[in-house]
Amino acid sequence: MRRIIMSGLTLFVFSCAIAFGQSQVQGKGTFDNVRLLIPVGDGFKATDVILRFESDRLVVRSTKVPEDVKTFRYSDIRSAAHTFSKGPRYQANTAMIVTANVLSFLLFLSKAERHRLEVQSDNDFALLDLDKDNYKALLTAFQASTGRKVAADGVLAPVQGVASLSAR
Repeated sequence: MRRIIMSGLTLFVFSCAIAFGQSQVQGKGTFDNVRLLIPVGDGFKATDVILRFESDRLVVRSTKVPEDVKTFRYSDIRSAAHTFSKGPRYQANTAMIVTANVLSFLLFLSKAERHRLEVQSDNDFALLDLDKDNYKALLTAFQASTGRKVAADGVLAPVQGVASLSAR
């Protein structure tokens, strides 16, 4: 009897873990926790978007207003590049760090991973800030849907890595 109960509880726990572990992916080919970075002056303005892979196009949809911000037909995509950075979570000068209390001081020292995907077509481009938990699945879905290989462009400069955080 104990084995049956333990087996049932184990199955229940694993099914809950799988269900909650897939919360980043809303459906097949739909990803949230993505931000569209729009160049503004020397920095970027970040907009929360949902990335959806349809049968013949890539759709970047706003989370605030239900409208498509950008649309890329798979046949029009010329290139895609993935960049990665691991740098300070916050960009601060010495005065900010000195005035910070003990707990927030640790935030300035902690590292943050940032993954970006740049998609270019003949008419448009998109710079996407990806979530560190689902960027691998997103890149795999991109390559499978578009038929294009995502180039690994390397590491972002520290200023590029921090730029999207200032617009949150």
